[in-house]
Amino acid sequence: MNPTAVVRVCKLSVFLFSVCSTLLAPLVLTIGSEFNLGLQGSGLLFSFFFAGNFMACAFCGKILSKFGKCHVLKFSLISMAVLSGMMVIAPRFFVICAILFFLGFITLIIQVAGTSIPSEIITGNTASVMAGVQAFCALGAGSGLLWSGTLMTLGYSWRMCYLSFSLISLVGAVIAYFVSFPKLQQKVSGNLNEILSLVNNPKFRSTFLFLFLYSGAESAIGSWLVTFLKNDLMFSSLSAAAVTCTIWAFLFLGRLFCSNIVRIFPRRYILMILILGSTICTFAIPHLNGVAIWFAAAFLGFLMSGIWPLVGANIIEDTNYDKGTSLSIALLFSFLACSIIPYLIGMVAGLFSLSIAISIIGGVFSILFVFFLLEVGFWRIKGKPSV
Repeated sequence: MNPTAVVRVCKLSVFLFSVCSTLLAPLVLTIGSEFNLGLQGSGLLFSFFFAGNFMACAFCGKILSKFGKCHVLKFSLISMAVLSGMMVIAPRFFVICAILFFLGFITLIIQVAGTSIPSEIITGNTASVMAGVQAFCALGAGSGLLWSGTLMTLGYSWRMCYLSFSLISLVGAVIAYFVSFPKLQQKVSGNLNEILSLVNNPKFRSTFLFLFLYSGAESAIGSWLVTFLKNDLMFSSLSAAAVTCTIWAFLFLGRLFCSNIVRIFPRRYILMILILGSTICTFAIPHLNGVAIWFAAAFLGFLMSGIWPLVGANIIEDTNYDKGTSLSIALLFSFLACSIIPYLIGMVAGLFSLSIAISIIGGVFSILFVFFLLEVGFWRIKGKPSV
Protein backbone atom coordinates (compact mmCIF):
# COMPACT_ATOMS: atom_id res chain seq x y z
CA MET A 1 0.00 0.00 0.00
CA ASN A 2 1.37 3.38 -1.08
CA PRO A 3 -0.14 6.10 1.18
CA THR A 4 0.81 8.84 -1.31
CA ALA A 5 -1.05 7.08 -4.14
CA VAL A 6 -4.11 6.56 -1.91
CA VAL A 7 -4.22 10.24 -0.93
CA ARG A 8 -3.90 11.25 -4.58
CA VAL A 9 -6.85 9.04 -5.53
CA CYS A 10 -8.87 10.60 -2.69
CA LYS A 11 -8.02 14.08 -3.97
CA LEU A 12 -9.03 13.03 -7.49
CA SER A 13 -12.30 11.64 -6.09
CA VAL A 14 -13.30 14.82 -4.25
CA PHE A 15 -12.29 16.83 -7.32
CA LEU A 16 -14.68 14.77 -9.49
CA PHE A 17 -17.42 15.04 -6.84
CA SER A 18 -17.12 18.80 -6.90
CA VAL A 19 -17.10 18.98 -10.72
CA CYS A 20 -20.33 16.97 -10.75
CA SER A 21 -21.88 19.30 -8.16
CA THR A 22 -21.31 22.48 -10.19
CA LEU A 23 -21.58 21.01 -13.68
CA LEU A 24 -25.35 21.43 -13.59
CA ALA A 25 -25.51 25.20 -12.90
CA PRO A 26 -24.84 26.49 -16.46
CA LEU A 27 -27.07 23.74 -17.93
CA VAL A 28 -30.27 24.18 -15.90
CA LEU A 29 -32.10 26.58 -18.21
CA THR A 30 -31.09 24.63 -21.32
CA ILE A 31 -32.37 21.35 -19.87
CA GLY A 32 -35.61 23.04 -18.78
CA SER A 33 -36.18 24.61 -22.19
CA GLU A 34 -35.83 21.20 -23.87
CA PHE A 35 -38.85 20.08 -21.89
CA ASN A 36 -40.70 23.44 -22.18
CA LEU A 37 -40.24 24.33 -18.53
CA GLY A 38 -39.80 27.77 -17.02
CA LEU A 39 -37.36 28.95 -14.38
CA GLN A 40 -39.30 27.44 -11.48
CA GLY A 41 -39.65 24.05 -13.18
CA SER A 42 -35.98 24.01 -14.13
CA GLY A 43 -35.09 24.71 -10.51
CA LEU A 44 -36.40 21.25 -9.62
CA LEU A 45 -33.16 19.87 -11.04
CA PHE A 46 -31.22 21.50 -8.20
CA SER A 47 -33.84 20.37 -5.69
CA PHE A 48 -33.50 16.70 -6.64
CA PHE A 49 -29.70 16.80 -6.66
CA PHE A 50 -29.52 18.40 -3.21
CA ALA A 51 -32.26 16.09 -1.92
CA GLY A 52 -29.88 13.24 -2.78
CA ASN A 53 -27.16 15.01 -0.79
CA PHE A 54 -29.45 15.35 2.22
CA MET A 55 -30.54 11.72 2.07
CA ALA A 56 -26.95 10.52 1.85
CA CYS A 57 -25.99 12.51 4.96
CA ALA A 58 -28.38 10.35 7.00
CA PHE A 59 -27.17 6.99 5.66
CA CYS A 60 -23.56 7.67 4.68
CA GLY A 61 -21.98 6.67 8.02
CA LYS A 62 -23.89 3.39 8.08
CA ILE A 63 -22.95 2.52 4.49
CA LEU A 64 -19.24 3.30 4.99
CA SER A 65 -19.22 1.34 8.23
CA LYS A 66 -20.90 -1.74 6.77
CA PHE A 67 -19.03 -2.06 3.48
CA GLY A 68 -15.78 -0.21 4.21
CA LYS A 69 -14.76 3.27 3.07
CA CYS A 70 -12.29 2.07 0.42
CA HIS A 71 -14.70 -0.35 -1.28
CA VAL A 72 -17.53 2.18 -1.17
CA LEU A 73 -15.34 4.90 -2.69
CA LYS A 74 -14.38 2.70 -5.66
CA PHE A 75 -17.96 1.58 -6.23
CA SER A 76 -19.26 5.15 -5.95
CA LEU A 77 -16.82 6.42 -8.59
CA ILE A 78 -18.07 3.77 -11.04
CA SER A 79 -21.68 4.59 -10.13
CA MET A 80 -21.10 8.30 -10.77
CA ALA A 81 -19.70 7.51 -14.22
CA VAL A 82 -22.68 5.26 -15.05
CA LEU A 83 -25.29 7.72 -13.77
CA SER A 84 -23.69 10.61 -15.68
CA GLY A 85 -23.78 8.48 -18.82
CA MET A 86 -27.46 7.76 -18.24
CA MET A 87 -28.15 11.51 -18.40
CA VAL A 88 -27.20 11.37 -22.09
CA ILE A 89 -30.06 9.02 -22.96
CA ALA A 90 -32.66 10.14 -20.39
CA PRO A 91 -35.92 10.54 -22.37
CA ARG A 92 -38.09 12.37 -19.82
CA PHE A 93 -37.65 15.22 -17.36
CA PHE A 94 -38.69 13.08 -14.37
CA VAL A 95 -36.06 10.50 -15.37
CA ILE A 96 -33.40 13.24 -15.33
CA CYS A 97 -34.61 14.32 -11.88
CA ALA A 98 -34.35 10.73 -10.62
CA ILE A 99 -30.81 10.37 -11.99
CA LEU A 100 -29.78 13.67 -10.39
CA PHE A 101 -31.17 12.47 -7.05
CA PHE A 102 -28.96 9.37 -7.17
CA LEU A 103 -26.01 11.46 -8.40
CA GLY A 104 -26.47 13.71 -5.37
CA PHE A 105 -26.55 10.64 -3.12
CA ILE A 106 -23.43 9.08 -4.64
CA THR A 107 -21.37 12.27 -4.80
CA LEU A 108 -21.93 13.02 -1.11
CA ILE A 109 -20.63 9.55 -0.24
CA ILE A 110 -17.58 10.19 -2.45
CA GLN A 111 -16.88 13.45 -0.62
CA VAL A 112 -17.14 11.85 2.83
CA ALA A 113 -15.08 8.77 1.95
CA GLY A 114 -12.51 10.75 -0.02
CA THR A 115 -12.00 13.17 2.88
CA SER A 116 -12.06 10.70 5.77
CA ILE A 117 -9.71 8.03 4.32
CA PRO A 118 -6.61 10.30 4.27
CA SER A 119 -7.29 11.44 7.84
CA GLU A 120 -7.20 7.78 8.94
CA ILE A 121 -4.04 6.69 7.13
CA ILE A 122 -2.00 9.85 7.79
CA THR A 123 -1.19 10.47 11.42
CA GLY A 124 -0.55 13.97 12.65
CA ASN A 125 -2.37 17.22 11.98
CA THR A 126 -5.94 16.39 10.93
CA ALA A 127 -6.66 20.01 9.99
CA SER A 128 -3.70 20.00 7.59
CA VAL A 129 -4.88 16.78 5.94
CA MET A 130 -8.46 18.05 5.61
CA ALA A 131 -7.37 21.38 4.13
CA GLY A 132 -5.16 19.59 1.60
CA VAL A 133 -7.96 17.31 0.41
CA GLN A 134 -10.68 19.96 0.55
CA ALA A 135 -8.54 22.18 -1.70
CA PHE A 136 -9.49 19.91 -4.58
CA CYS A 137 -13.19 20.46 -3.84
CA ALA A 138 -12.64 24.13 -4.61
CA LEU A 139 -10.64 23.31 -7.75
CA GLY A 140 -13.40 20.96 -8.92
CA ALA A 141 -16.13 23.53 -8.28
CA GLY A 142 -14.47 26.06 -10.55
CA SER A 143 -13.61 23.42 -13.14
CA GLY A 144 -17.21 22.17 -13.34
CA LEU A 145 -18.52 25.67 -14.02
CA LEU A 146 -15.86 26.37 -16.64
CA TRP A 147 -16.21 22.99 -18.35
CA SER A 148 -19.97 23.02 -18.87
CA GLY A 149 -20.02 26.76 -19.57
CA THR A 150 -17.29 26.44 -22.21
CA LEU A 151 -18.96 23.49 -23.96
CA MET A 152 -22.27 25.32 -24.06
CA THR A 153 -20.57 28.44 -25.46
CA LEU A 154 -18.97 26.30 -28.18
CA GLY A 155 -22.41 25.02 -29.18
CA TYR A 156 -22.39 21.54 -27.65
CA SER A 157 -25.55 20.17 -26.03
CA TRP A 158 -25.98 19.67 -22.30
CA ARG A 159 -26.01 15.93 -22.91
CA MET A 160 -22.51 16.15 -24.36
CA CYS A 161 -21.39 17.85 -21.14
CA TYR A 162 -22.54 14.86 -19.11
CA LEU A 163 -21.13 12.38 -21.61
CA SER A 164 -17.68 13.96 -21.36
CA PHE A 165 -17.89 14.00 -17.57
CA SER A 166 -18.99 10.36 -17.56
CA LEU A 167 -15.88 9.39 -19.51
CA ILE A 168 -13.62 11.42 -17.20
CA SER A 169 -15.25 9.81 -14.15
CA LEU A 170 -14.74 6.38 -15.67
CA VAL A 171 -11.03 7.09 -16.03
CA GLY A 172 -10.95 8.14 -12.36
CA ALA A 173 -12.74 4.92 -11.35
CA VAL A 174 -10.21 2.81 -13.29
CA ILE A 175 -7.30 4.61 -11.63
CA ALA A 176 -8.85 4.01 -8.18
CA TYR A 177 -9.42 0.33 -9.00
CA PHE A 178 -5.71 -0.28 -9.63
CA VAL A 179 -4.54 1.51 -6.45
CA SER A 180 -4.12 -0.69 -3.40
CA PHE A 181 -6.03 0.80 -0.48
CA PRO A 182 -5.22 -0.02 3.16
CA LYS A 183 -7.46 -2.23 5.23
CA LEU A 184 -9.04 0.28 7.56
CA GLN A 185 -10.56 -0.69 10.87
CA GLN A 186 -14.31 -1.14 10.54
CA LYS A 187 -16.62 -0.58 13.46
CA VAL A 188 -20.35 -0.34 13.86
CA SER A 189 -21.28 3.27 13.25
CA GLY A 190 -23.78 5.51 11.52
CA ASN A 191 -26.75 4.24 13.52
CA LEU A 192 -29.40 6.60 14.84
CA ASN A 193 -28.07 6.54 18.41
CA GLU A 194 -24.58 7.60 17.29
CA ILE A 195 -25.96 10.37 15.09
CA LEU A 196 -28.16 11.70 17.90
CA SER A 197 -25.25 11.47 20.34
CA LEU A 198 -23.05 13.46 17.97
CA VAL A 199 -25.66 16.15 17.30
CA ASN A 200 -26.57 16.50 21.00
CA ASN A 201 -22.97 16.58 22.22
CA PRO A 202 -22.54 20.06 23.80
CA LYS A 203 -18.91 20.07 22.68
CA PHE A 204 -19.94 20.13 19.02
CA ARG A 205 -23.00 22.38 19.03
CA SER A 206 -20.86 25.45 18.46
CA THR A 207 -19.03 23.65 15.64
CA PHE A 208 -22.24 22.72 13.82
CA LEU A 209 -23.67 26.23 14.19
CA PHE A 210 -20.40 27.73 12.95
CA LEU A 211 -20.31 25.44 9.90
CA PHE A 212 -23.98 26.25 9.22
CA LEU A 213 -23.36 30.02 9.17
CA TYR A 214 -20.13 29.82 7.18
CA SER A 215 -21.52 27.43 4.55
CA GLY A 216 -24.58 29.62 4.09
CA ALA A 217 -22.42 32.73 3.62
CA GLU A 218 -20.08 30.97 1.17
CA SER A 219 -22.99 29.56 -0.84
CA ALA A 220 -24.77 32.93 -0.88
CA ILE A 221 -21.76 34.85 -2.21
CA GLY A 222 -21.22 32.17 -4.85
CA SER A 223 -24.89 32.20 -5.84
CA TRP A 224 -25.57 35.95 -5.99
CA LEU A 225 -22.26 37.52 -6.97
CA VAL A 226 -22.75 36.66 -10.66
CA THR A 227 -26.20 38.25 -10.69
CA PHE A 228 -24.89 41.35 -8.88
CA LEU A 229 -22.04 41.77 -11.37
CA LYS A 230 -24.34 41.36 -14.40
CA ASN A 231 -27.25 43.50 -13.19
CA ASP A 232 -25.54 46.21 -11.14
CA LEU A 233 -22.06 46.48 -12.64
CA MET A 234 -22.96 45.50 -16.23
CA PHE A 235 -20.45 42.64 -16.48
CA SER A 236 -20.94 40.22 -19.37
CA SER A 237 -22.14 36.71 -18.53
CA LEU A 238 -18.70 35.28 -19.26
CA SER A 239 -16.88 37.92 -17.19
CA ALA A 240 -19.27 37.51 -14.25
CA ALA A 241 -18.79 33.73 -14.30
CA ALA A 242 -15.02 34.18 -14.54
CA VAL A 243 -15.02 36.35 -11.41
CA THR A 244 -16.84 33.59 -9.51
CA CYS A 245 -14.35 31.03 -10.84
CA THR A 246 -11.59 33.29 -9.50
CA ILE A 247 -13.02 32.80 -6.02
CA TRP A 248 -12.89 29.01 -6.44
CA ALA A 249 -9.39 29.11 -7.90
CA PHE A 250 -8.06 31.03 -4.89
CA LEU A 251 -10.03 28.79 -2.54
CA PHE A 252 -7.97 25.95 -4.00
CA LEU A 253 -4.67 27.81 -3.56
CA GLY A 254 -5.65 29.02 -0.10
CA ARG A 255 -6.45 25.53 1.17
CA LEU A 256 -3.11 24.24 -0.09
CA PHE A 257 -1.48 27.12 1.79
CA CYS A 258 -3.51 26.45 4.96
CA SER A 259 -2.60 22.74 4.89
CA ASN A 260 1.01 23.81 5.42
CA ILE A 261 0.69 26.90 7.61
CA VAL A 262 -1.57 25.11 10.13
CA ARG A 263 1.40 22.91 11.00
CA ILE A 264 3.25 26.01 12.22
CA PHE A 265 0.65 28.29 13.81
CA PRO A 266 -2.35 27.45 16.05
CA ARG A 267 -5.64 27.17 14.20
CA ARG A 268 -7.36 29.79 16.32
CA TYR A 269 -4.97 32.52 15.12
CA ILE A 270 -5.28 31.51 11.48
CA LEU A 271 -9.08 31.40 11.70
CA MET A 272 -9.22 34.81 13.36
CA ILE A 273 -7.38 36.37 10.41
CA LEU A 274 -9.36 34.44 7.77
CA ILE A 275 -12.80 35.29 9.19
CA LEU A 276 -12.02 38.97 9.79
CA GLY A 277 -10.52 39.29 6.29
CA SER A 278 -13.54 37.60 4.69
CA THR A 279 -15.83 40.02 6.51
CA ILE A 280 -13.97 43.11 5.31
CA CYS A 281 -13.67 41.78 1.75
CA THR A 282 -17.39 40.96 1.45
CA PHE A 283 -18.42 44.39 2.77
CA ALA A 284 -16.09 46.02 0.23
CA ILE A 285 -17.42 44.25 -2.89
CA PRO A 286 -20.60 46.38 -3.38
CA HIS A 287 -18.42 49.52 -3.40
CA LEU A 288 -15.89 48.29 -5.99
CA ASN A 289 -15.84 48.11 -9.78
CA GLY A 290 -13.62 47.05 -12.65
CA VAL A 291 -10.28 45.46 -11.84
CA ALA A 292 -10.83 45.96 -8.10
CA ILE A 293 -13.64 43.38 -8.21
CA TRP A 294 -11.24 40.76 -9.55
CA PHE A 295 -8.74 41.46 -6.77
CA ALA A 296 -11.52 41.35 -4.17
CA ALA A 297 -12.73 37.98 -5.54
CA ALA A 298 -9.19 36.59 -5.37
CA PHE A 299 -8.67 37.82 -1.79
CA LEU A 300 -12.08 36.57 -0.71
CA GLY A 301 -11.47 33.10 -2.11
CA PHE A 302 -8.07 32.90 -0.43
CA LEU A 303 -9.43 34.13 2.91
CA MET A 304 -12.48 31.83 2.95
CA SER A 305 -10.38 28.82 1.97
CA GLY A 306 -9.35 27.54 5.36
CA ILE A 307 -12.44 28.26 7.43
CA TRP A 308 -14.49 25.10 6.79
CA PRO A 309 -11.66 22.51 6.93
CA LEU A 310 -9.97 24.04 9.98
CA VAL A 311 -13.23 24.20 11.94
CA GLY A 312 -14.53 20.86 10.60
CA ALA A 313 -11.34 19.15 11.81
CA ASN A 314 -12.60 19.78 15.35
CA ILE A 315 -15.20 17.05 14.82
CA ILE A 316 -13.06 14.65 12.79
CA GLU A 317 -10.35 14.60 15.47
CA ASP A 318 -12.69 13.16 18.10
CA THR A 319 -11.91 9.43 18.27
CA ASN A 320 -15.19 8.64 20.04
CA TYR A 321 -17.03 8.84 16.72
CA ASP A 322 -16.42 7.35 13.29
CA LYS A 323 -14.85 9.91 10.97
CA GLY A 324 -17.30 9.13 8.16
CA THR A 325 -20.33 9.65 10.39
CA SER A 326 -18.89 12.85 11.87
CA LEU A 327 -18.13 14.32 8.46
CA SER A 328 -21.51 13.39 7.00
CA ILE A 329 -23.36 15.15 9.85
CA ALA A 330 -21.13 18.22 9.48
CA LEU A 331 -22.01 18.28 5.79
CA LEU A 332 -25.70 17.90 6.65
CA PHE A 333 -25.62 21.21 8.51
CA SER A 334 -23.65 22.76 5.65
CA PHE A 335 -26.12 21.64 2.99
CA LEU A 336 -29.03 22.80 5.14
CA ALA A 337 -27.47 26.26 5.27
CA CYS A 338 -26.84 26.22 1.52
CA SER A 339 -30.58 25.66 1.03
CA ILE A 340 -31.77 28.36 3.43
CA ILE A 341 -29.38 31.32 3.56
CA PRO A 342 -29.01 31.97 -0.22
CA TYR A 343 -32.83 31.95 -0.46
CA LEU A 344 -33.08 34.52 2.37
CA ILE A 345 -30.40 36.67 0.72
CA GLY A 346 -32.44 36.49 -2.49
CA MET A 347 -35.47 37.78 -0.61
CA VAL A 348 -33.40 40.73 0.64
CA ALA A 349 -32.26 41.41 -2.93
CA GLY A 350 -35.87 41.39 -4.12
CA LEU A 351 -37.07 43.72 -1.40
CA PHE A 352 -34.13 46.13 -1.49
CA SER A 353 -31.15 45.68 -3.82
CA LEU A 354 -28.38 43.25 -4.69
CA SER A 355 -25.73 45.52 -3.15
CA ILE A 356 -27.59 45.46 0.18
CA ALA A 357 -27.93 41.67 -0.15
CA ILE A 358 -24.16 41.31 -0.61
CA SER A 359 -23.64 43.52 2.44
CA ILE A 360 -25.96 41.22 4.43
CA ILE A 361 -23.61 38.33 3.55
CA GLY A 362 -20.82 40.45 5.04
CA GLY A 363 -23.02 40.74 8.11
CA VAL A 364 -23.14 36.93 8.37
CA PHE A 365 -19.34 36.86 8.32
CA SER A 366 -19.37 39.55 11.03
CA ILE A 367 -21.58 37.34 13.20
CA LEU A 368 -19.15 34.49 12.57
CA PHE A 369 -16.24 36.62 13.76
CA VAL A 370 -17.98 37.68 16.96
CA PHE A 371 -19.18 34.13 17.53
CA PHE A 372 -15.63 32.86 17.05
CA LEU A 373 -14.24 35.27 19.63
CA LEU A 374 -16.93 34.41 22.18
CA GLU A 375 -17.24 30.65 21.69
CA VAL A 376 -14.94 28.85 19.31
CA GLY A 377 -11.72 30.07 20.87
CA PHE A 378 -12.67 28.34 24.11
CA TRP A 379 -13.43 24.87 22.74
CA ARG A 380 -11.46 22.15 24.48
CA ILE A 381 -10.48 18.66 23.37
CA LYS A 382 -8.46 16.69 25.93
CA GLY A 383 -7.80 19.87 27.82
CA LYS A 384 -6.30 21.72 24.85
CA PRO A 385 -7.73 24.43 22.62
CA SER A 386 -9.42 22.76 19.65
CA VAL A 387 -8.60 25.60 17.31
